[in-house]
Amino acid sequence: MSGRFHFSLRALLVATMLIAGPLAWLAHNLMIVRERKAIMTHIEREDWAFIKFLGAAPGSAKKPGWPRGYLGDRPLYWVGYDSDKDPDGAQLSTVRRVFPEANIYLMTTVDGRVLCTQL
Repeated sequence: MSGRFHFSLRALLVATMLIAGPLAWLAHNLMIVRERKAIMTHIEREDWAFIKFLGAAPGSAKKPGWPRGYLGDRPLYWVGYDSDKDPDGAQLSTVRRVFPEANIYLMTTVDGRVLCTQL
C-alpha cells in the first residue's frame, strides 16, 4: 500500500475548514458587489427615486478594499434623491445601507430652481 495518500479524518476536516473559510468570505464579498452593481444600474437608469449618478471625485471617499475592488466594485460618491418618487423612504434606506460612502442630496424644486440639501 505504499504510494497512496493516507489522511486521518481530523486532517481532512481541518483541510476542509481551511479551504471553506476563505471561499465563504470571498462568496460573501461577491454577493455584496453584485447587490451594489444592481442598485447602481437602477440609479444610472434613473428608474429609482434617485435622480442621477453624479460622478466620483478621487480621494473624496474610501475606495472598496481587497477583494471587492478586484471583483468590480466601485464607490458611489454623490447622488441626488427625489423624495416624491419614494414616499416611504425604502429606496433611500437601501442606498444608505448598500453605499455607506455615498453623499446623498435631497433634490427639491423651488420657484423653478433645483436646490440640493445633503441628507
